[in-house]
Amino acid sequence: MLPPSAQAAVRDVDAAYRTIPLHPSQWPGTVLHDEQSNFYIDYCLGFGLSPAAGAWGLVADASADIMRRNGVAVVLKWVDDFIFITVPLGDLHLANQSLRQRRFNTLPQAHHRGGAAYFLTQEGEEQADDGFGSFRNLTGATLPHQLVTSFNAIDNITKPLGLPWKASKDRDFATTQQYTGFVFDIPARTVHLPDTKRQRYLENVCAWMRRPRSTLAQADTLLGQLQHAAFVHSAGRKRLAYLRQFQAVNSHHHREASLHPPRQLHSDLLWHTALSGPDRRRCFAADTTTRDLQLYTDASEWGVGVFIGNDIYSLPFSHNIPTPFSILWAEALAFEIGLRIAIDRGAADCALPVHCNNAAVVASSQSDYMRHQSVMLILQRIRILEAQANIDVCPTYVRSEHNLPTLHHVGNRGTNHLPHLYTSHPPLPTTSHTMSSLIDDHIRAALDILQSRTRPARPQPRLHPPQSPRLRWLPFQRELTTLPLLAPLDRTLPHVRYLLQSVVPTFLPPSAYWHGSRQTAPSCHPSTTPSEYRAPWWPPGPSPRSTPTPPPSFSGTRGQLLSICPSS
Repeated sequence: MLPPSAQAAVRDVDAAYRTIPLHPSQWPGTVLHDEQSNFYIDYCLGFGLSPAAGAWGLVADASADIMRRNGVAVVLKWVDDFIFITVPLGDLHLANQSLRQRRFNTLPQAHHRGGAAYFLTQEGEEQADDGFGSFRNLTGATLPHQLVTSFNAIDNITKPLGLPWKASKDRDFATTQQYTGFVFDIPARTVHLPDTKRQRYLENVCAWMRRPRSTLAQADTLLGQLQHAAFVHSAGRKRLAYLRQFQAVNSHHHREASLHPPRQLHSDLLWHTALSGPDRRRCFAADTTTRDLQLYTDASEWGVGVFIGNDIYSLPFSHNIPTPFSILWAEALAFEIGLRIAIDRGAADCALPVHCNNAAVVASSQSDYMRHQSVMLILQRIRILEAQANIDVCPTYVRSEHNLPTLHHVGNRGTNHLPHLYTSHPPLPTTSHTMSSLIDDHIRAALDILQSRTRPARPQPRLHPPQSPRLRWLPFQRELTTLPLLAPLDRTLPHVRYLLQSVVPTFLPPSAYWHGSRQTAPSCHPSTTPSEYRAPWWPPGPSPRSTPTPPPSFSGTRGQLLSICPSS
């Protein structure tokens, strides 16, 4: 990490895309004509072309690497906006020593995500460069407080490259610098929104809350602003879910159509009025620090389990849990409890890995949204905890066979000991809620949600009614007959013969054969039982009402057989 005496400067490339000439093979696609039918060829990269950003990105990446290796050690960029960081002469040796340690800890292989390239450290942290840059005294500074980099020194490197800077957007080196819409305070290691942006975002939030209806275009604008503000107001990331839901549900409407937003969105936007506070800042002093407490969480119908270091914590559920039981809610609750225990143990200002064997919980923690209302309440509390402790929770999926709480539970199956007899309990968090009251509050909230549903549940007819497992399969002995399906029918054949001969003909004439077969066919699985094996069956001949016929033979011949299929 660079010393607090570091300073930053911002420069913008003048007409960045226009500095890149097009290959002659691309000229036929850039021909323009005016009203006088004059034709012109655009020889440079156009701003609206889809591959333009990638083409300029190659030039920008190469320019940044050249500057890093020529004494401007720290160069970051966003499209055509560059930020340069330098140090005074008195801290030159200390800064280079820190950069050298980072270089040896950075893996040489570049990784790509979309159009962005990054490098990983041995701890898995992402870096913007390979770490081979170092500071040089490019200004000829002689006093300890003088900076070793200046705009003139940067121009000496970029002028031979043909990289023009827009002088009107230059902001010279200072300890506080605005970049990409944020104000960075280097000595204090904090970041906050500029007052102009903060006021504009707040006005849009209040305007949305005053309107009974809004459009998709207004939702897009507001979502982009709140996502930008969430970098500082990190707890607001979990307060964007219903705004995204509004966009997704109404995506088929016109962008200017007036639509009713979901009722939950009002409470989310009410939280975002925290933008009215001008003193809100986020500390990034230890944002790159990863603190792995070996935190594993799991849940079952019995309760939740948390592994943290060498300690185990088991918490049984109350009998008042609303039914039907949701394992997704239990897994999310275990995730929150594990986070609270970690914060109580001093986790703060760091990235905190949390291992969980539920992929849905991991995905919802990353996407900030879950359709399950009770889980949404938990996700909102998790984001508040993150903001209070300045923690960046890093959920990691782990298979059940590698999850420590699961292994501990499986290893103690079959014992006569209750969980609290073989687990050691770490100290409970001293936050606003104890674990027991936390669960009770959550149960009440879940019950309120269940009771607030006004629409009745839609019927879902099922072809096969549910049965107990012991009734779903009846074994038979294959050696009794060549037809396995008839093996369990020895004692019931007389009754079946009587029904076919006496009872069935009284209400099912041959003309109703298809109606009867349609009623009885669901009792046999259509994919495994041929139609000639299904009941009712009538042998060829006159009507059973007019001429008595002997009952069908059960000798096992194909076509003269009543198939009794096991219930599904």
